[in-house]
Amino acid sequence: MTEIIVNRKFPWPPAFLIRYSRRAKHISMRILPEEGLEVVLPEGRTEREAFDFLDEHRDWIIKHGDALHPENLEFGVNRYALPERINLRCIKRIFRVQYRQRSISKVLLHQPKPTLLIFEGRIKDFRCCEVVFHAWLKKQAEEHLIPMLDRKSKKTKLVYRHVAIRHQSTRWASCSELGDIKLNMEMLFLPAELTRYLLIHELCHLKVFDHSKRFWKLVEKFDPNYERKRRRLRDIA
Repeated sequence: MTEIIVNRKFPWPPAFLIRYSRRAKHISMRILPEEGLEVVLPEGRTEREAFDFLDEHRDWIIKHGDALHPENLEFGVNRYALPERINLRCIKRIFRVQYRQRSISKVLLHQPKPTLLIFEGRIKDFRCCEVVFHAWLKKQAEEHLIPMLDRKSKKTKLVYRHVAIRHQSTRWASCSELGDIKLNMEMLFLPAELTRYLLIHELCHLKVFDHSKRFWKLVEKFDPNYERKRRRLRDIA
């Protein structure tokens, strides 16, 4: 899974995306057309090392600065700074975000307009903002992901027992042998076609609880292009 690390005081350090890779042996980086700057970390390396790596290659990044487009980043959950825009690609909605510092002991989140979010209160406390944001994102997931799952369930005639929304760091979704499905609320940041594939994948586990040929045949029945979507997910996971 990926994270978006954002520093609002552009140009240094610029907004960048961290991707963990099991195959990578060294830290590397590249500029992607849509996402901007990506830093690839081998498993076991820390986010702090990503910042150090950027500092070491500052001249190269500045030289290629024209190719970076922070306004196009798809903001995910962010531990380091506060985004000015949140793009829920799954439901094709982009939210503008504003921040208002107030002398209160908590952070409040208002949504005066359908596409405007206002964080108010202790906005310098990133952890407080993150907790409030997660609560909002979970509600969005309940409103959109669960109905999507229900529609796929009816279409495939694969019936689950229970569904829950979670914030998971290693899985997009999961299904238990009892028929309970868990969906990662960050699925909202994925393109809709990838989200739909993940829903079909978990529903198919209700009938075949493994990744045998029989399982993939069932997935293919409901999503003939599933292999392409699997590859796309591996690229961003």
